[in-house]
Amino acid sequence: MPQDDYIPRPDDNFGVWIKNFAAKCEAYQTEVGFTKEQVQTIQSYAAQFKADLRNVQAAKINYVSSVVGKDSTRKIATDFARSLARQIKGTPTLRNSDFVECGVVYSKPQYSLETVRGLKCVGYSDGINALKWKRGENAKGTIFLIEYRYSENSPWQFADAVTRTDYRHSDQIPGRTMFYRVTAKRANKKSAPSPSVVVYPGYMVSEENIAA
Repeated sequence: MPQDDYIPRPDDNFGVWIKNFAAKCEAYQTEVGFTKEQVQTIQSYAAQFKADLRNVQAAKINYVSSVVGKDSTRKIATDFARSLARQIKGTPTLRNSDFVECGVVYSKPQYSLETVRGLKCVGYSDGINALKWKRGENAKGTIFLIEYRYSENSPWQFADAVTRTDYRHSDQIPGRTMFYRVTAKRANKKSAPSPSVVVYPGYMVSEENIAA
């Protein structure tokens, strides 16, 4: 709806407008040439919108009331649950595994590790091989291990570890074939390595290409 439209955007204002408009359509029915059905239809729409808006406003009030009630119940339930949890944790015959079953000990959330996708690498004439990849479902804070090798049969070597999704491998020989792969790591877990990419001999591009 255009900003300068004569029909107001806010629902409250629209309700007033459509009611007045329906009344004027009836007033000018003969002069304009509206049919009886046209006038009745616009009046019906005006009445229906008024009823619908009233229902929405009531639902909003009920929603706010429900949220307040939910928050209050949660606080009361939390305080009581903590008191029971203290009794559970203070029972000498129960073990830590029992506490885990009851859910009364903190456990770090388990993060899923996804294989890195969309790995790209571009070699520059200044000896920098620039890598970029997609984070995917890997949460922020995930460490990405960058590895390289000079041929398909040579062993992988460690280059660096970063939490970003890009890396610039400097001090390389421009035009020399190099393979790269990236592995996601969190705590003691690792994802499967990404499919490797290769920088081909003599492949030089402008700086704009890696940002594309």
